[in-house]
Amino acid sequence: MMAQHANLFQQLLLARRFKHEIDLALELDPRDCQGLRDLMEFYLLAPGIAGGDAEKARATAARIARVDAVEGFAAQARLAEVAGDTARMEAMLHRAVDAGPSNYRARVALAGFAVAHGNLDEARRSAEAAVEIDGTRVDAYAVLARVHAMRGEMAQLEARLVAAERQVPDDLTPYYRAADALISEGREWDWAEQYLRRYLAAEPEGNAPTLAEARRKLEQILEKRKRSMRAQRFYQVANRPDR
Repeated sequence: MMAQHANLFQQLLLARRFKHEIDLALELDPRDCQGLRDLMEFYLLAPGIAGGDAEKARATAARIARVDAVEGFAAQARLAEVAGDTARMEAMLHRAVDAGPSNYRARVALAGFAVAHGNLDEARRSAEAAVEIDGTRVDAYAVLARVHAMRGEMAQLEARLVAAERQVPDDLTPYYRAADALISEGREWDWAEQYLRRYLAAEPEGNAPTLAEARRKLEQILEKRKRSMRAQRFYQVANRPDR
């Protein structure tokens, strides 16, 4: 994560450090899927000079499949995503769910893909199934928050956010996702502002949107509100009876 926001020199140092640690981890447990996923991501994202290698990424995905079929299909979906092959990515995500119907990560991955591509019914079904599997994890709630916001279902959104915060009080990502979706849809600016302010009240988890990202979203709302107020004042002045 640090390398993604670092300059080239720092990236090289961090890449070497990461590779050293992940190699040690996989020596301790060669069948650890988290370690293998991280290694595959390294090969996919690191520049060639730091050890990135698409062929090694594919080999690691095959290695994951030999350990766990569900994770193997998820790895293939990730390779397809990087290659820009949306159809194959979707197919692999469905195969992951078919191979492991009770696998939380597989359900959430399919839900995330569906909401990103506008299939809100599929996204809702998959995310609700994930909540049934494990209601103490935040990712499915974040997808459902996006779905409700995109549909303008404010009562359902409020209930979902309350449930998410009750179950996962230390991760407020659903509030950010709801606000982001409302902004994208151009609706309920007051609600979006409220959700962003709630998100900014706590330190985000490691993989969650940063506070800086949330502040930029909030500034976007405040700037839009200022423009709207200026336009309203201009209209009022232009239509005064004495003009």
